[in-house]
Amino acid sequence: MIAATAWRARTPPDAEQLADSLGSLACKAEGAPHVARAILQRLGNPRGTLSPLIAELAARIAGADCAGAHGLSDDERRHLARIAAGRD
Repeated sequence: MIAATAWRARTPPDAEQLADSLGSLACKAEGAPHVARAILQRLGNPRGTLSPLIAELAARIAGADCAGAHGLSDDERRHLARIAAGRD
């Protein structure tokens, strides 16, 4: 029961810290492109903690510096571009 109480009492993550952490995970070469793909699949939820930062996170993953995105399909890259532009 103590664990449940501690879980409920925890402070939710700061959206900017969460977006930064997810961007770092997505852009690591290890696990490419699977981690980036998994994060991309979850960016479509506009109601979550990340909603104001989704476009920025998508742009980071779509960027040339994101080694973890190498290997994403053309469709996935187009989806990232639409999210980054605020159109998806």
